[in-house]
Amino acid sequence: MSRNCPNCGAQLETRIQRLKIVTCNYCDSVVMLEDDALRLAGRSGTMATVPSLIEMHRSFSWRGRSFTPMGHARIDYEHGFWDEWWVVEHGDGVWISVDEGDLAFERPLPHDSIQLDDWSRMRLGNGIVVAGRTLVVSEIGTGIVRAVRGELPEVLMPGQRFDYAHLSGPLSQLVTIENENGDITGTDGLWVDPFEIEIA
Repeated sequence: MSRNCPNCGAQLETRIQRLKIVTCNYCDSVVMLEDDALRLAGRSGTMATVPSLIEMHRSFSWRGRSFTPMGHARIDYEHGFWDEWWVVEHGDGVWISVDEGDLAFERPLPHDSIQLDDWSRMRLGNGIVVAGRTLVVSEIGTGIVRAVRGELPEVLMPGQRFDYAHLSGPLSQLVTIENENGDITGTDGLWVDPFEIEIA
């Protein structure tokens, strides 16, 4: 289905399913997809170019599996910034978080798998039950979306704020829990060795 930017009229490049936002390559507008309608949601923000193992639309492989980055968000936090990449593998997507060279593959968790009724329980060293496992809170902070580009499966807008916590478990397990105005979501992931990433 052909879609055009409501700001400048340019054709929007969309390749992934279950798309929520896409940025216009011509005017840097962020366009929100609501059912079959398009809504101009703002500007994509400024994303300075930094050296990166992962690049938009440049496929890479990990342990024999092939992925293509389709969307990118940069998040500011207390110690600098980290990058979130939405990458697809045969139509299915996964998030890759990159922070100071460390990489984690993360998939969205079902809402009912997070046993947390009060965000104030998030304290460093506390155990939190997620999907039947108890993981330890290893980092707590606040993230602010700096910029977005490409295609993303959820709404992320420059200036958007959220609280987050990283939970650590054995065998490089990582769970990230986010709290945005009381809406708690999470991803289940795994830290990976960057040297296992092979660029196509």
